[in-house]
Amino acid sequence: MTAGTINVGGVLRLYRLSSLNLDGGEIFVTGAAELGTQTSLNASFLQDPNVTVSITAGLIESGDFLQIGGSVVLDGGILRANDFEETLSVGTVEINGGGLLQFKNSLESVMDVEALITSGFFTTSEASPLIVEIVDVDGTNFTQVSVDAGIPGDFDGNGVVDGNDFLKWQREDGSAASLALWEANYGATALVAAVGSVPEPSSVVLAMLVSVSMVCGGRNFRGRKVGSNRFSLLHWNKRSHGWSLTERFTP
Repeated sequence: MTAGTINVGGVLRLYRLSSLNLDGGEIFVTGAAELGTQTSLNASFLQDPNVTVSITAGLIESGDFLQIGGSVVLDGGILRANDFEETLSVGTVEINGGGLLQFKNSLESVMDVEALITSGFFTTSEASPLIVEIVDVDGTNFTQVSVDAGIPGDFDGNGVVDGNDFLKWQREDGSAASLALWEANYGATALVAAVGSVPEPSSVVLAMLVSVSMVCGGRNFRGRKVGSNRFSLLHWNKRSHGWSLTERFTP
């Protein structure tokens, strides 16, 4: 399917060895999207669904849950549902490029979706990791999974825009547009979402904080006057990985 709209009045159900390729257009489903359903041969044996779904553009939207039975590759477009039925799912959703996987935030929180990534239901073949965030879709909050696009100007993909990116630009790019991205984002670092970790601020942020301290007429972080020959300095302590406030004297 490359264009147009299909409305499914009940459940969208794909059985064993079936496939679906979406390269545009929209599929709206009032019920569940069962992209792979086990079929019974007898009372004691269920066939593996082995369904393959490829989405490069367009939208599949379910008004109920999403169930996976096989391989869903989301290289682009949007796959949207109320929630994910993990107890009946025996496959994976591989999210690459500009693909977006979305669930209602009221039913699948950021923590819930991160747990599904950890469990292996949602994966990526990209070098960049998957990120989970809350987005607004027509006034409703959805928990969205996508590939981290990285920082503009971070040409070597190490999470910081620095001189190494300039050297890479010199060797491999040389365009004025890429140089402008590097200049605009020099010093930027990626935010690391890890429990117990605190990102170290860039020197630009530190300079701004020190400037604020000095502009405030010699008041420290709590607002106490420290005198005309003393000033407060807020700085990053690399050993403790936290902010430190010290008072300095001027002659």
